[in-house]
Amino acid sequence: MGLSNWISVELLRRTVSRAVAITVLMAPLLVPAFAYAEIRVRCRTAFDSDYFYVAADVDKRILRGHIAAPFADLSSDDRLEVSLELPAAAGGSPRRIEMQVSVAQGAQLYRGADRVPIKGVDDFHTGPDGVRALFKYRLRPRVPLNGPDAPEGGFAVEMGIPWAELGGAPVSGARARFNVAVRSVVEGDPPITSVSPAVITEADLSDPTKWAELVFTDAPVASIAGAPGALVCARVFTVKPVIDGALAEGEWSRVTAFSFVSGSDTRIVGAGTSAMARKRGEVEVKPGRIAGVIASPIVTARTGPLVRQAFPRRVLVRYHVEYQSDPRKDLPLKASMSPDGLSHFVTHPMDGTGPWFSYDRLDWHRIQLSRMREAGIDAAAVVYRPSREGRLALTALAAAIATMDAGGADAPAACLWLDARELLQISDPRAALAGAIGEFMQCVPARYRLQTPLSVENGSGMADTVIIDGRGMTISSDLAVFLRQRHAREFGRHLILLSVGTMGPGFDGLVPVADGDGYAEDRTGAISIGAIYAGTPGRGDGEHPLLRRTIETYRASWRRAISSGVPSVLIDSWNDYANGTEIGPTVEYGLQYLDTTRANTLHYKSATGDALDLIASDLPTVLLPGTTYSAHLRLRNPSPVPWTAGETAIRATWAGGGSGPAVVLPVTVVRGDPLDITLQVPVPDRSGDIALNLELVNMDRRGTVKPSPKTGTRTLSVMTARIDGDGVEQYRATLVRSSLPRVLEALSSCPVSVTVRNDGHQAWRAKSTKVVARLFELRPGNGMPEFVDAGLADCSALLTEDVPPGAVCTVTVPVTAVRSDGSPYRFSGPDTSRYLLRWDVDIEGDVLRTAPTEPQEVQIVEADFGAQFFNDYTPSRVPADRRIPVPLGIKNRGNQTWLKDQVAVGFHWYYLDGIEAVWEDEVFPLKADVPPGTEIGDVGAWLTAPPNDGKYWLVWDIRVGDTWGSTLTSARTYETRVTLVEVAGGRLEFLDLAPHAQVKGVLSRWDTDAAGFDGTGSVLPAEITPPFLTTGPVPATLWLPELRTGTERSRSLSFRWLSSQGPTLVRPGNRAILSDKARRAPARKVHILAAAVVPGKSLGVTLRFSDNSEQFTSFPIGVWESPPARNDRVAYMAPFTRNKVGDPGPPARLFWYTITVAEPKRLAAVELSDAPDVRIAAITVEH
Repeated sequence: MGLSNWISVELLRRTVSRAVAITVLMAPLLVPAFAYAEIRVRCRTAFDSDYFYVAADVDKRILRGHIAAPFADLSSDDRLEVSLELPAAAGGSPRRIEMQVSVAQGAQLYRGADRVPIKGVDDFHTGPDGVRALFKYRLRPRVPLNGPDAPEGGFAVEMGIPWAELGGAPVSGARARFNVAVRSVVEGDPPITSVSPAVITEADLSDPTKWAELVFTDAPVASIAGAPGALVCARVFTVKPVIDGALAEGEWSRVTAFSFVSGSDTRIVGAGTSAMARKRGEVEVKPGRIAGVIASPIVTARTGPLVRQAFPRRVLVRYHVEYQSDPRKDLPLKASMSPDGLSHFVTHPMDGTGPWFSYDRLDWHRIQLSRMREAGIDAAAVVYRPSREGRLALTALAAAIATMDAGGADAPAACLWLDARELLQISDPRAALAGAIGEFMQCVPARYRLQTPLSVENGSGMADTVIIDGRGMTISSDLAVFLRQRHAREFGRHLILLSVGTMGPGFDGLVPVADGDGYAEDRTGAISIGAIYAGTPGRGDGEHPLLRRTIETYRASWRRAISSGVPSVLIDSWNDYANGTEIGPTVEYGLQYLDTTRANTLHYKSATGDALDLIASDLPTVLLPGTTYSAHLRLRNPSPVPWTAGETAIRATWAGGGSGPAVVLPVTVVRGDPLDITLQVPVPDRSGDIALNLELVNMDRRGTVKPSPKTGTRTLSVMTARIDGDGVEQYRATLVRSSLPRVLEALSSCPVSVTVRNDGHQAWRAKSTKVVARLFELRPGNGMPEFVDAGLADCSALLTEDVPPGAVCTVTVPVTAVRSDGSPYRFSGPDTSRYLLRWDVDIEGDVLRTAPTEPQEVQIVEADFGAQFFNDYTPSRVPADRRIPVPLGIKNRGNQTWLKDQVAVGFHWYYLDGIEAVWEDEVFPLKADVPPGTEIGDVGAWLTAPPNDGKYWLVWDIRVGDTWGSTLTSARTYETRVTLVEVAGGRLEFLDLAPHAQVKGVLSRWDTDAAGFDGTGSVLPAEITPPFLTTGPVPATLWLPELRTGTERSRSLSFRWLSSQGPTLVRPGNRAILSDKARRAPARKVHILAAAVVPGKSLGVTLRFSDNSEQFTSFPIGVWESPPARNDRVAYMAPFTRNKVGDPGPPARLFWYTITVAEPKRLAAVELSDAPDVRIAAITVEH
């Protein structure tokens, strides 16, 4: 079996001759770890209106069975048992059924809690058609029954349980209690192997409260919002399972598959054959050792609030990371829309809200972060609520920043916006709040956190920033002191505390709430803060968030912030689409808010006149006298004067004298760009507080400092430190940089580059000092979480050179997620402890001493496929009538070799709002093995577009075995490629209404002179009316509940709206709208998007064909500001309209009318009768 089902010590013992080769160096690996023989089960489910289908593929070395007849007692045989209980109908009791199939082909059905057996065929209930609905089953054993032990033993079984036995099929969304169990009569086998860990005894099999939960859906997804731990059973419509005991691909969904193993308390959802599609290299496992003596850290925590000092100007933005729109990920859904397609948002991100709109996707964070920097944002204030999902969002965010950092891309820093309202309600919230802050720091390394330099009076060094949002809650007077002391003890850094709404006692500043006026400012704390609200200020109860929202209001708020000179500005928000306060790009507003932010942040920061800006520094707060430190700094150029490569240099100097060597810049740094640089900082041989300056100097070709006639030497005091030999431990290490990935694949070896600095008194000697990775499980403790050494196998690198104090060393450490005894770790999940990896420096001597660094949270996963796409030449416009080749490259960044023909590249299609159009179509197997670190420049992919014209999202993905990479925990950027594509030349023809449009019914602002949609001045708001700020077709029912008729879906039909820059609507009046003469295909249907301005109006439509024949149709038209009539289909709805007096008008709708062509022919024209009270927005011909 592959690793995709489960990894165990027993599996390790067996894998030498299977998919995974492991070099076994320890006796414990050779000892069987189970008292019982192991039974593995892989299951799939489905349902339709008649049957509940279950299939199981079971690994069982010995099969015992004799009963081959139905309707018999099977207790003497090995068998599969399926139990299902549906909730009680009104006034009744729960409906329960149990079906057993013996390995000898016997079967039985039991009804109800009393398990009443079926007596025979005549005992079955009848279905809706009056015919008895019989159960169906077939079992195929892999080895002879009652034979000897066989490693390949097992069986496959398929079953169909009639819904007539339970009173009818469930509806989509219904939940049930469900159990699957293998019952064994073989001595040495576990007697019960159940999908539910709670089912252990015979009594448990009859107790539905011990069973798993099952949710019925119309489409295969891995999880359901509100029931993240439930299994999913998807409806089948046309392709239904054939009950023949052969689990054929295509009959059963891989997405909802699940597997379990005897003796395990974990089940795997979506298990497939991915492990067999990759080959793992040999992994050498050596025992790790526990850490040596760790000296108590010397902590000098600032306990009181800051005093006023000069702070660098910073722009922060509130960043929401709770979105999760991928139903195939094994994560709870928090999607942008309801299952029927109704949007929960009032504005919609320009990048779409498909499965890639997820906190677990590194690419989603990468795009947001790069656009934040484009807007001039310095830091993302990440809204966090303590939870596993929140930590996954943080680690994905940190991994995205790390990837951008490694690639030289600019990214904002991150700070914590802690939603503390729930935590503040517990009796003593201090430990909970400190724990939440600690979680953020463990997920986001110090290098990527917002850093603020402190003056000598405030404790020197750099400080982390935390914003505690406890609006409406009471904050205790001792909370700030507790949090600062705890943070200094755990992370060795100062903590800046900001509260929201009202000033917390002992806090350093207040973030005011600006939603009432658009801008608010507070100067009561040491840090003065201005807040800008990007939504509609003073919005009343029930008022739509976009009714009065204008970019002018946002600009006015910025003018107030700039004129006040406040040192910190916080914008609400980057991406709160539900409340319409976002400044990120959206479909409705395009780049308006981003561009406005960019212009104002440049103006705001240039007012200081500073020559440079220190963003981050890893220089210690307390320094050893007479030591030269290798300091890694991130700077930004805030001035219009560029730093020229080869001419500009930077050096560190100390106030009062002393400087390090100047470093000439290798690249030119223009205004707003960052620079990462390493400086040698010699510390004076004395004690006391000291200020560090950075100097921008000009160098000639000989490396001599020379004055510049334009700029001269520019000096800026950037931070302070304290020189104190007694304030530094003998052995101390600082993690400078690490390439540790977000996820570690179980049993695979991942080479990690690690740079650490010696910040202690003693040199690290070559050959006797190691850099070591240690893994810890973090378990809840009493007040403080408990770190438990998880027993990681040896992952270390020996130093080859001495490292004196202040110097750095870089080593490569192979990290293998396996225990010292060779056994695997449990995969990260909602029911497992957190895993933290810490880089230690072990120094040999009389005793082993260990200098630890700051730990970082990691996820241990079953599989990391390692895919990374590049060279994507997908065109922005593709034909619908033929396949086209698309050059596409892919690199294996994982730890296993992809096997040819077992790994393939494929694509998914989504409608404009992210609803799935086509999940799996053609795939393109790789034609050669791809080892780790290698690539294929062109995989030979071909693209087949959907048949209907329109705009779609195309996603390139990798399939390993039968598992798609996008469904796994995200490990790196560019794992998929998401592109907005327009499909043209298909079945749809969009008639050109521009020559016939007379009505300006869509406007972007109030207009007292416009006649509007209805002649009274009422109009549709342009920002929420297609085509928005873009051009091209827009799907019908976009962001509304999807309409389905059989297999036809409303999103597949698009309309081309006219731009709001001119007339947008046609007032019918005996006019003919010509069809495209180049169209050769006959017309099948004509779709019209229309509404009337008064009741009781009809529209007559004549279809004229190329053979001079015609077809006339007349139908009533719904009123735009009235609810739809019974047969009206709503294709578009505006939540409000605008009128001349500025008051909000009622919701408005445009209706979708379809004319079916009686005899499909080539269409020449669509002629509209005279209907002056009807407005037509678009006409689409379906060929």
